[in-house]
Amino acid sequence: KYLNNRVCFPYSKEKFTERTHQAYINCVDDDFQTSQTLSVLNQLPGFDSVKQFSLDYMHLVCLGVMKKLMLLWIQKGPLHVRLNSKKVNELSLSLTSMNLNIASDFTRKSRTINEIHRWKATEFRLFLLYTGPIVLKKIISDECYTNFMALNISMIVLLSPDRSSLIPYAKYLLDYFVMTFQRIYGKHLLSHNIHGLLHLCDDYQQFGPLDTCSSFLFENYMKKLKSLVRKADQPLQQVINRYSEINSINKNKSFDLMNHTDKPELKQPHNNGPITKNINGQQYYTLIFSQFKINVKFNKDCTILTNTGEVVKCLNIIQASDEILLIGKKYETLLPFFTEP
Repeated sequence: KYLNNRVCFPYSKEKFTERTHQAYINCVDDDFQTSQTLSVLNQLPGFDSVKQFSLDYMHLVCLGVMKKLMLLWIQKGPLHVRLNSKKVNELSLSLTSMNLNIASDFTRKSRTINEIHRWKATEFRLFLLYTGPIVLKKIISDECYTNFMALNISMIVLLSPDRSSLIPYAKYLLDYFVMTFQRIYGKHLLSHNIHGLLHLCDDYQQFGPLDTCSSFLFENYMKKLKSLVRKADQPLQQVINRYSEINSINKNKSFDLMNHTDKPELKQPHNNGPITKNINGQQYYTLIFSQFKINVKFNKDCTILTNTGEVVKCLNIIQASDEILLIGKKYETLLPFFTEP
């Protein structure tokens, strides 16, 4: 629809027929397919023009929905949801003060709200999944907070492996988010990105966790590609030439993937304890895995969540014989930070 000089996609409880590959082949929807010419990709065996193209959550959710929400709160939203300057400053202060407690695994830390137009996708992801639920709790209204948390929980599910049993719940939360977004912010603000959330669960079922089909991997490699460019003229040719040179240098180097093991790395040996009885071995401050690290010297890097759901503060790391042991204190009292949705 076209409302308030905007193209929008209003939410409806009515369930419409979803597009299928066969419908595309048969040119069923004349409004959607303005030409009878089909893509040459359809000649590929087993190709499905609908299911085999995923939505990229980096652009759809992080740079799309999350950025839109924040701009609605601080600049462009209806008056009943827009924050005054005092609350915006309070939000910025909360974000930047949390940086001391954000684990080293995060490549970027939070910047102030005044710099939101320069935020990267990783910063919006950090806000959506980790810092947002904390800093927003006393800032925005309960209605807006519950709406935001529906997006937060659904995205945590869709980014987690082995969560297929929770997909119906994530689908319900995304449906709830879009429905309540329309009620809170207005029908005219339901953009294509907001509507796209209703289809994210299909991608999880087709491809697995959304990180496996997102642009983050390629975005991270952009730094490598940019380093291969020496001047402004003919950048593509430069990248190809440098890449060919690198391949020719490395062509005789072998890497045995079958025997390659990603073993944890121990660093910073010490003898300061604490240590328990009947345990002997070299003590370390730091334990580095491929995806994260534990450093007992810093509060931001020493707290872990075990596979059994226990929260533990690591106090020491010990290599005893062929195994690595962690000594720590378990938090006995755990309380829910939120109850809805």
